[in-house]
Amino acid sequence: MPALIVLGLMASCTSSRTDNADATDRGLPPEITAEPVAPNHCRIVGTILEVHGPELGAVSDEPCSKYPCTAKVRVDSVLGYGSAFPGALASRQTIEVRFQYTLAPSKEAYPNETISLPGLSSGDRFRADVSGFEEMAAPGEQGGRIRFGVALYAKLQ
Repeated sequence: MPALIVLGLMASCTSSRTDNADATDRGLPPEITAEPVAPNHCRIVGTILEVHGPELGAVSDEPCSKYPCTAKVRVDSVLGYGSAFPGALASRQTIEVRFQYTLAPSKEAYPNETISLPGLSSGDRFRADVSGFEEMAAPGEQGGRIRFGVALYAKLQ
């Protein structure tokens, strides 16, 4: 009898929750996780609307001089905020984002590194923690402009 009670308790404790990676592989939006968002970051699902060309003023040996590093991104959903994120993002909002490791596949832009990013182009959906930092305003102006950046991301189907 005690063995049946133990088995019953074990069976009732199993979870039917799906794994985020499995949902992402099927093209479904990722679940909100308990994983904390770093300070000055906002976790989003976004869509690349427009990729901008390589940076004209970049140093010639930097990847951003050869590959695109900035893009116009539509925020599809906000999954969470870290402390001190400068402002709030809303669904359907469009922001300019600088991608630290370029929008090119990492094996192309960083052939000697172990970073593994698939690259993003117009129309691609992704999940990422977007950093936000407010630029200093000119004297007499109210507030500054917020600059957004992404280091690592997951491409969604």
